[in-house]
Amino acid sequence: LHEISNVMRKIDAIALIGTGARATSLKEKWTMRTSVHTAMCFGWKPTQYCNKSCGITFLLKDKWAKCVSAVYDPPKLLMGRLAAIILRNQSDDITLIACYFPHRGLYHQSKHEQLVLGMCNWITKTLDALPSRTMPVFLGDFNDQFGLVRDERGVLAADGEGVTGHTTS
Repeated sequence: LHEISNVMRKIDAIALIGTGARATSLKEKWTMRTSVHTAMCFGWKPTQYCNKSCGITFLLKDKWAKCVSAVYDPPKLLMGRLAAIILRNQSDDITLIACYFPHRGLYHQSKHEQLVLGMCNWITKTLDALPSRTMPVFLGDFNDQFGLVRDERGVLAADGEGVTGHTTS
């Protein structure tokens, strides 16, 4: 983290996705100091949806680290795949939402769809809980799980389909 923080020293807020930072029973999230940023680490635990490629860390310059007013934790099954923090000062109200969606083929299709749906549901609940003045900013590795998709003929999916990265047949 120290090297990344130093290289990116001019950037106020960074989300690192897939850090491999593992949570323990005593430490699911933690804060540490680098030479330039404060690191807020969200670890993963082995579950049916998370493995050692998961883990999220926000790197925040001091002016933003002192503005963290809330932290949103995902369900235990999704630890290391989702995290959100609200940064609030006198003029700004920003929510950083970090996401690590699985790539296709990692899980059987039904398990993949359950995971993506669970992640999207948590994101929706988090957005619904935010004050209207908050500006959400999404940071992440979406692994082609975002937006509409085209079928094998290149046709966009119908309304409502493909929003989570898959079409229905």
